[in-house]
Amino acid sequence: MASSTVAFVPQVDQTFGGTFSGDPSPSRDYPPCEVRDLPWIGNAVPVVNGVLQN
Repeated sequence: MASSTVAFVPQVDQTFGGTFSGDPSPSRDYPPCEVRDLPWIGNAVPVVNGVLQN
């Protein structure tokens, strides 16, 4: 098994746009289920053979 990058999402920090935080740590119960605008929806740039596509 190998991993490969299939998309790049620009300008997303480690909290994924505030969806997650370090306190408390993500778990089965946290963060609670809620509708959010996630920063990667519609912003992913495809990567083919290691090269960003336009």
